[in-house]
Amino acid sequence: MLLGSELVVKCRHLLTEVWSQVNDSYERAPFEDYVAVKDVRDAIERSMNSDTKSYRYVLPTQLVAKLAEPEIDCRCLQEQRGGKGAFDARTVAHGVIVPFDEAHDSVLGGSSEPYVNNPL
Repeated sequence: MLLGSELVVKCRHLLTEVWSQVNDSYERAPFEDYVAVKDVRDAIERSMNSDTKSYRYVLPTQLVAKLAEPEIDCRCLQEQRGGKGAFDARTVAHGVIVPFDEAHDSVLGGSSEPYVNNPL
């Protein structure tokens, strides 16, 4: 199972690739065509527009980690939890999502330490 810097490198690559695909596909059809389940779309919208910035970083962090390494337990926040699929989500957030956010006009809120707080 990929962990640490190997996971960060793979996540960076995947996020760049997926972001490009989303941008390309959006030009051809609206996002409504891709997420048909209203409840899922509403939950994502609430998360991405949360007043608590950290919640905006959770979905992209956990998803890109799971895409990069399918054995990861995407509900895990810390590798020290132990057990199958444990990984350090903070490493992925700080090594992948924070730089991505900075490069895209802080669309997630501009937090430099999104996994360092009580809500998570």
